[in-house]
Amino acid sequence: MIHIAVCADEALVRACLDENDGAYVQSKVHILGGRENPAENGRAYDILLLESEAKKEREATAWVSRELLERVEAGSSSKSITREKEPLLIRADGRYYRIDREKILYAESVGRKVVLHMPGGEIAYYAKMKETEAELGSRFFRCHRGYLVNFGAVKSYEAGSIRLKNGETILMSKQKYNEFAAAYAAYLRRE
Repeated sequence: MIHIAVCADEALVRACLDENDGAYVQSKVHILGGRENPAENGRAYDILLLESEAKKEREATAWVSRELLERVEAGSSSKSITREKEPLLIRADGRYYRIDREKILYAESVGRKVVLHMPGGEIAYYAKMKETEAELGSRFFRCHRGYLVNFGAVKSYEAGSIRLKNGETILMSKQKYNEFAAAYAAYLRRE
């Protein structure tokens, strides 16, 4: 669903746009007269806003083209792929670290912390595993309640465990085996 707000050009709205630099893109709005048909003026509109019949309502009906929705969906998936290539920024022990996602072998949940295991060592920081899973993206798989594994670090797997290229073995939930096998095969096809 796309959420649309029609705002007056006021200082408060301008401040919001300034604070969220790059989050909004300016576009021209064509205001059609009461007798103009949007399909007859040679333009293809992505969004049509219909004024409410009752002037007291602070809502309008928006009709969004299927083409725009498809473009938005395609763009959001490419955005997440781009974001997955960016370094992960975490705070641990009062310091901020930029970590190359590809170097993370796996993430482990230990108490209220997530421990990122990498070839050069490990870093523990306060986070929830579910948030870390969303942040790391599609290169990682939640193979167990306490583990997220980087597909690029997998050497082999069997029901109950995953062997990594560095020789370590981590747990895999037996219920996750089929899902992992399918996701890993899809990862290998993409690479």
